[in-house]
Amino acid sequence: MNYEEEYKRMESFVPSENSEFWSPEPGQYKIKALGEIQEATPFEDDDEQKPRRKVDVEVNGKKLTWTFALGKSLVSTYGQLVQLAKHRGSKLSGAEFTVVVVGEGKNKRFTIVL
Repeated sequence: MNYEEEYKRMESFVPSENSEFWSPEPGQYKIKALGEIQEATPFEDDDEQKPRRKVDVEVNGKKLTWTFALGKSLVSTYGQLVQLAKHRGSKLSGAEFTVVVVGEGKNKRFTIVL
């Protein structure tokens, strides 16, 4: 395998509007959770597998999958969603909330606002 060519191919990938995964630009988004948090395929970084989670959501009338790291704190995306579900009687499905996205790439941060 030519890793340089593969790297260039992957580096140039831009998710299309038809992508089934939610990869937002910075801004505010109205979200509706369509299910509960589930396990997702781990993210591999420097030969280390990092646990991930996912939830099906509706954004602007489109059904998408939102993936995120299995956070360790309540301020992580995962932690914020767990708090939201806890306050809703341990149910995330059907929750409507706003997500504020700031930053880009590895510095992208999500804040959930009710």
